[in-house]
Formats: sequence, C-alpha cells, structure tokens
Amino acid sequence: MRPCLDKGFVEFLSASPDRKTMELIVDSMKRGRVPTGLAHMTSICMKVRAPLFVMLAMGRFSLIQDDSYSPETYASTLDDVRASDIETSAQICESINMTIEAGHVNREAYKADGCNGFTATFTSTISTYWQGVALGDLQTWVDFANEKHAPHHIAVYQKAVQEILAVEFPRLDDFLRRSR
Repeated sequence: MRPCLDKGFVEFLSASPDRKTMELIVDSMKRGRVPTGLAHMTSICMKVRAPLFVMLAMGRFSLIQDDSYSPETYASTLDDVRASDIETSAQICESINMTIEAGHVNREAYKADGCNGFTATFTSTISTYWQGVALGDLQTWVDFANEKHAPHHIAVYQKAVQEILAVEFPRLDDFLRRSR
C-alpha cells in the first residue's frame, strides 16, 4: 500500500496475467521489447482511497468502477480550525459538519431519484474521500501515471501508481520508460 496525501492510498490487489506469467512472456521476446498490444491484454486491479478530484482524474482514463466507491468524510476538529478562540473554532466546526451532512443527504437523494452514483457525488465536500476498486489494463494505468502537468494532489497518486507498477512488473521497466 502506498499512502497518498493525508488520508488516501493506492494498493495493488491483483493482475492478470500474474507477475510470473508476465515475466515469462517478456523473457521469451527478443531484446526484451514488449509490444504495446500486450499491455492492453492485461488487467490490473487496485484499491484506491482519494478525494473526488483525484477520482475524476482517474475516471478520465476509465479506471474507476461506478458505484463501487464508498464515501468517508473527515470532519474538522478544533485543532484543524485554529480560530482566534475556542468558541469560534467550535462554531466553525459545527458549520463544516452541517455542510458535510447536507452533502451526504443531497447525494443520497440524487441517487434515489435515479442519478448514477458517481455523478451524484459532485455535491460532496473536498473532505470526502472515496474508496473502492479501480480496474484497467497496463497501458491505461501507465497513461494515467505518466500524464504530464497534473496538479500536485493528483501527481501524488500518479507517483504511487508508478511505484506499484515498477514493483509488480519489474521486467517491464523498459516499456514503462518508453511510455513516459
């Protein structure tokens, strides 16, 4: 598991073909070159916990599985707010918690009215992290991980995916380098 930001992570779950099979395929090829078609014949499954904007970035690559994600909201504490006095901090915390709760009610109401689960999440606050399964082929994961000019908070998740791919598919380093 690769921690990301303060509450998120990316964790490798499985790949098909498995690592040993992938190594056999790579070893059998001349000069260790991996055709890109092979990358599309793989399936890699990872568990992800991330804020909505990271999930949207992953969604652009069709890595997220709609409705497989569950929300987890982190409410602010008095220490997080740090207003000029404790009473003001308490009022701000209460206001933040009411806003978060309203977002949960709206999301569930939209889903009950037939809105798809992921679209309904647009009402979520920035403090809501989504956890679930992300699935894609090797090429798609590499494309996500190597997308240029991503904002810092998304780049943290890209780096975690790169590290996982390097560990799980070590003989594909040449392929990963060509994709960068």
